[in-house]
Amino acid sequence: MPVRTTASAVRGRARQAPWPTVGPRKMRPAAVAKVALGGTVLIGVVVWMIIAGLPKGNPKSAVKKSEEPAAVAPATESRSVTPERPAVSLRTGTWILKPRGIRGQGVLRIKNGGDLDSAVKLVTVSIPRKAFWIVYIRAHEEKTLSGIAGGTYLLRFALGRDWDADTRKFLQGVWFYEAGRQLVFAEAEPTEDQRGEYTELRVTLNEVIGGNLPRLGITETVFNEGE
Repeated sequence: MPVRTTASAVRGRARQAPWPTVGPRKMRPAAVAKVALGGTVLIGVVVWMIIAGLPKGNPKSAVKKSEEPAAVAPATESRSVTPERPAVSLRTGTWILKPRGIRGQGVLRIKNGGDLDSAVKLVTVSIPRKAFWIVYIRAHEEKTLSGIAGGTYLLRFALGRDWDADTRKFLQGVWFYEAGRQLVFAEAEPTEDQRGEYTELRVTLNEVIGGNLPRLGITETVFNEGE
């Protein structure tokens, strides 16, 4: 006799039927061996590809040339070196200011015993000052000057190196001095009974032990008086 079912009965059984679950399946020993062998082969292929891709030689040198930093050429200086200009020194006896004014018979011997060149100046005592001449005397040299008229004078001098003709002064190591005593020149005209007389003096610009003519420091402004 056929069994008759109804739709409601089918639906009731479908609601009550549990959801099928799948539990862990145990693998057979042969399958495990195949998986292990396949993994070993795969690892061997990867290692071979890595080794084949490395360059031969020292492993530390396995760096592509394109990745190596480019060598930088050392920078060269384009500045030109100018040699040092030698200091200018005039000949002893060169007139910086040629003699002017009244001429006489007096004689002045000047010795520059120091290590610096000098520009020596004969100036009137009276104000405003008037310079009669300026003469150049090198270090360790001397000069005899004649034609000095009778009168009283101041002797001033600059010491230094590297003379500049345009500014008429030293450019290095400059010092300014004045003789600590006035220079007096006297003249006597010759007569029938006696010869003419005149004064001859000798001075040293550098300080001398036991000397009788000290020197006094002055400023450049004072030295330039009378020009």
